[in-house]
Amino acid sequence: MAASDGYQFGPAATGQRFEDTRFLLGHPEFPPPGRVVHLSTTVPGILRIPDSVIVTSGGYTYFPGAGGDIAGTTRIVASARAFRPDTSGPIAVGQGHLSLRAPPTAFVGGTGYSVTVLALSPRRVDLPMDENLTVTLSPLDGGLAPQSPSVTVPAGQAVTPQTPLRFTAPGPLRLAALDERPVPTPFLGDTVAIQALLPWLRLRWPASGYGLTVGVGQRLTGSIARPDNVIAEATTVSVTHSGSRITSAPGALLPAGAASTPYTVDGRAVGSDTLTLSAPGYAGDTVDVTVTDGVVEALNWPSRLLMGDSVPVVLQVLDSARVPHSVVAATTFAVQTSDGLSFSDGTLTINTITIPADSGHSPRFYVRATTAGTASVSFLNLDYVPRTFGTTVTPPPAGAAPATQSGQREP
Repeated sequence: MAASDGYQFGPAATGQRFEDTRFLLGHPEFPPPGRVVHLSTTVPGILRIPDSVIVTSGGYTYFPGAGGDIAGTTRIVASARAFRPDTSGPIAVGQGHLSLRAPPTAFVGGTGYSVTVLALSPRRVDLPMDENLTVTLSPLDGGLAPQSPSVTVPAGQAVTPQTPLRFTAPGPLRLAALDERPVPTPFLGDTVAIQALLPWLRLRWPASGYGLTVGVGQRLTGSIARPDNVIAEATTVSVTHSGSRITSAPGALLPAGAASTPYTVDGRAVGSDTLTLSAPGYAGDTVDVTVTDGVVEALNWPSRLLMGDSVPVVLQVLDSARVPHSVVAATTFAVQTSDGLSFSDGTLTINTITIPADSGHSPRFYVRATTAGTASVSFLNLDYVPRTFGTTVTPPPAGAAPATQSGQREP
């Protein structure tokens, strides 16, 4: 009769199963139907084993065992008619430990948080229970409530199902797992502290890597956001700013079921301003907004043109960090060009380009080369840094057909 701890798990706890290959009975070969070997222990109440096992071939037989109701040390005695009994070495059963697994942090009012409890052996190995183990969940601070006051480690398992947790107040909140069964050797309890936090508010914008910037007369389109798991109720967010460099709505509504809502900021004058977001039950947010002169970019601007050719061009507006935005109101740029270039909308010659309100681009227009040499153009607006775009106009090859009105050269 042997008890082999080949995996070095150590003793099981009371009511907890030993690993499957712990107890081994050696015997001779027996033809079917085999022989009955009776099993007993030297100290009752410490170890649960079968009353008997039937042994046949193989030379050895494993049998299960579990901790009893009390901790201590005992031995297994194996006996069979016409055979000399044998006794194992000492077998220990100890006091188990409960281990709470809970999130380290959680948002007040947030969903998706849960707790589980593990039943661990004296060496903190998660061996399965031999019978159901009921564990009491006891909050030690207000603001924390488990969905159920107790959970169960099912027989054959070492862990309880997940139990949702609800948080109603911020702070370090403690939760205890207790074995309150009226048994001689209950499992030792465990306590965890969970840091409950007010959910955050954030002002977000697409080009977050560039800082919060916007040009004068431009609109920064972003959103006010909150955590994805704190969306059950509608929330009104108040927004204030410290100066007059920007304009924005005094608040925004986060609808029930929504983690974000659109929010826009308009640049009024060059300088800095501070936005502050606040709402009951939330941790507010403070962000700095920098308003800069605008920058204009000519998209598809040619570095070279044949005299008589034309190319479509689009103006785009950006802030000084070169982040694109839309304009609040229609914004007109004067076209100041040197000899050698002319501009048209495809039909008529133009000397201004207008970007429509709520757009970041102008309609398409055309630049046409009229005189060979170096030519340039500037697009001017008081709120924008002057930009000059140059090109080289080359004479057409000898015998080439003249260009059409649309800029396409005739065959």
